[in-house]
Amino acid sequence: MPLVLRAVVLTLALTPTAPLLEAGVVGYEKTPDGVAAETAGGRLKLAVCSERAVRVLFTLRDGPPPAPSLAVVHPCEGFRGFTVRETKAAVSVVTRRLEARLDRRTGSVSFHDPAGRNLLAETAGGRSRVAADVLGQKTHHAEQRFD
Repeated sequence: MPLVLRAVVLTLALTPTAPLLEAGVVGYEKTPDGVAAETAGGRLKLAVCSERAVRVLFTLRDGPPPAPSLAVVHPCEGFRGFTVRETKAAVSVVTRRLEARLDRRTGSVSFHDPAGRNLLAETAGGRSRVAADVLGQKTHHAEQRFD
């Protein structure tokens, strides 16, 4: 597996307050660490951690903020070696080694190398959240599928 794929950090954090809706990007804003986009189902954030790592975080529209991640050892704070690229089709955060692209129409996320080759792409309709009961606790199973 190429080093750049192992370095991509993907986190899908969902709060258990509403159904997950997939839709295109309604609006977005540049943030100090990347891009935050509004979709019909919630807020999707691309946070640049390093030139080879981008954290993807999705939270529901009216849900509480996500709890701190147990999977993220070093928070994505302080890295500024990226640019935001805007086209009619997508909004991207771009470093020397990686581009994380958010499709405006579908809201799907994909990752590309510096030559533009696709490294990893979210499957259309690839996000899901299913209510579950784990050890008597009401929760949800979240899934994000990539090709």
